[in-house]
Amino acid sequence: MTTTSVLPERDYPVDWVDLVAVDLDGTLLGGVPGYGIHPAALQAMKQARRHGIQFAIVTGRPYEFIENLVEEYEVLESSVSAIVAEERFIYIKDKGLFRPDLEYNNWTLSLEQSLLEVMQGFVVSQWPYLTKLDPDVIRLDAEEMRKGWVELVFSTRELAKLAVEKMEATIPPTLTLIRNVRNVGVRGSKIGKGPALKQLVERLGLSPENVLSIGDSENDLSMLDTDQFGFQAGTVSNADDEIKQFVLKNQGWVASKEFGHGVAELITNVLTLRQE
Repeated sequence: MTTTSVLPERDYPVDWVDLVAVDLDGTLLGGVPGYGIHPAALQAMKQARRHGIQFAIVTGRPYEFIENLVEEYEVLESSVSAIVAEERFIYIKDKGLFRPDLEYNNWTLSLEQSLLEVMQGFVVSQWPYLTKLDPDVIRLDAEEMRKGWVELVFSTRELAKLAVEKMEATIPPTLTLIRNVRNVGVRGSKIGKGPALKQLVERLGLSPENVLSIGDSENDLSMLDTDQFGFQAGTVSNADDEIKQFVLKNQGWVASKEFGHGVAELITNVLTLRQE
């Protein structure tokens, strides 16, 4: 899929972006040796921070991974003001330290833990089909009590996608399926990057329409859903075609470059608009 324009034709206020919320794997991370961050992205983030734009990392990765990443890159340490980890836990920088939003984090954990038996029962009911579809599918059951949700790992992205399509037909309304490449999470229906980012934006005292949300995969869909949450959507050229189509449908931006280089392109467009 190709795009002819990164910027949809509409009027943009010069200061319309206060926060850029960016996914890690496949978006900010990747496309360079060592699975790091493209130098262009780091430079663009540094320049944007000078213009008062904040950054939030929104990912399925655990907090400890993100904390180490922020410490590794000086630009992240000075630019990132908030984190969403495991697609649900919020951390906001205060006096140089990332502090958890205990009220929201405890609520999300309690909610998913209360639904864990429902999740497990649903997966058991689907297991005959899933193992027939993919004999090598793995259920990470050793992690379930700690995480509070069920995660399945399929052999390929295509098999994971087929499994989601089948399971969606019978999943209870209290649950949802979140796919990230080969991994499928059975989660609480009120959990996800979109709801967590909405909560974060409220905590920061910002307006959703002043947030640019950038992601590349199906687990990013909720935070790219402008109609539901109000964020402006953006994606990179290596994203799945369905993600690009979803972003364009939401009048968002599709970068012509991949991974962090694409993130840099989107940030540069924001800065260009501020200077016009």
